[in-house]
Amino acid sequence: MIKVPQHLSAKAKEIFKTHTQGEYCNKSSGRIAAIIMVLEGLDRLTEIREELTRQGLWVQSKRSGLRRQNPLVKTEESQRRYLLRAWRKFGLGRDPNPFYMNL
Repeated sequence: MIKVPQHLSAKAKEIFKTHTQGEYCNKSSGRIAAIIMVLEGLDRLTEIREELTRQGLWVQSKRSGLRRQNPLVKTEESQRRYLLRAWRKFGLGRDPNPFYMNL
């Protein structure tokens, strides 16, 4: 049995178990490393989302006083694209998609 990385969130640990346990799961070290990397990205995306929710979509510039889009919006978009690309690239696309699980 493959040990679940403790630094992952509870949801990421659940997904890790789904993709690494079972009779027909590919348990190569490269695939395990890829799954961990993708799940770390999922945890980062969750953190970005939480911070964006806390700060809001708009921030006020200290210098000009104008409201502008929170830079985390672009960061979230970039992280989401990376995560989807990595999910597919590492052959995880046939498995449960993390975006449809309750994050």
